[in-house]
Amino acid sequence: MGALGVTALVIVSLAAVAGLLVLRQGAIRAEGARGTLLRHMAVAGIAAALSAVMYLADYGGSSRITLAIANGAMVCSPALIWVALTRVNGRAPAAVLVAIGLSAVTGLVAPFADTVVSGAVKVAALLLACALGGIETFSPPVSTLRGARIVRHVMLGYAAFCALRLSAAAILGYGAAFFPWGMVTQITTALGILCILAVGVGSWRMAAALDVGARPQPGAARVREWARARLDEGSAVTTCVLSLPDLALIRAAHGAARAESVEDALWRAAGETAPADCPVARIGRGRFLATMRTAQAQPSLVAALQRRFDDLTPLVAYEDLPEIRIEQLEIHDLATVDALLGRRHGSRLLGRIRVAHA
Repeated sequence: MGALGVTALVIVSLAAVAGLLVLRQGAIRAEGARGTLLRHMAVAGIAAALSAVMYLADYGGSSRITLAIANGAMVCSPALIWVALTRVNGRAPAAVLVAIGLSAVTGLVAPFADTVVSGAVKVAALLLACALGGIETFSPPVSTLRGARIVRHVMLGYAAFCALRLSAAAILGYGAAFFPWGMVTQITTALGILCILAVGVGSWRMAAALDVGARPQPGAARVREWARARLDEGSAVTTCVLSLPDLALIRAAHGAARAESVEDALWRAAGETAPADCPVARIGRGRFLATMRTAQAQPSLVAALQRRFDDLTPLVAYEDLPEIRIEQLEIHDLATVDALLGRRHGSRLLGRIRVAHA
């Protein structure tokens, strides 16, 4: 690969990662599908940048170690994109293990095999990772998001390109006759740049769609209007953010149905134990927001909530009940309510909120 081509790949990769992190930095810290998608996509971009840097360091074939890191990181990038899509779809919990395995095998082959074998393994791993990622975009809710079609075309297109490379290698061999078919590094560099940019655009559009879709949570409008009315009349308002810190573990160990039953138990317990006329909203996966006048926020409510939750939730394992996390915050303006409800710019506001753990 020419130095100019490698440098271009490095610059574009780093620019794509930096742009994603800077433009959506608040959302990267968010919970739920949007945060999950952006965190995985950001790490995938970093892996692509690492791969480009290592290929630059290996220019001229000076080190098998740098080549191993470059190959492993190159496979890691589309593999993590596939993992992100499975997480948004709420399935395939073992996808991350497959991604790690593909990346590790690709990297470990390079120091112990010649360039033909290590190159074939890398292309085969890229083919598998890209194909899995493209197929995942056909499943809802990913398939319903704006930007999913871009990611699908990129992943399946690059998978087809890898299949062409392997087929041409098998038919024509690795010799000079093979280069016109796409093994020449300038072509792969150009395609890599276009793919990184396209996936970045697609990811941003998918995250924006998840952001929009996440806002109308059950009860959110009522909570906002109730808080506005209390603030307008000068009443002190306290919110309680209720969450299940072990929900992801419950989902992984016992399945989605059991996790949803635990969420429903907390939702019902919050609604039944909140003071009369005080609304409760669902603000994310395993997260609920209860609002009340500060004078009504008594310690006895916490005990009542725990007892009711214990009565409603199914036993998870070994007769243990899931832990509830309760964070209390006194509200002084509607912007804080919007932040807690996950509206636009909410995650940046949340970073400045201080809560008291009950």
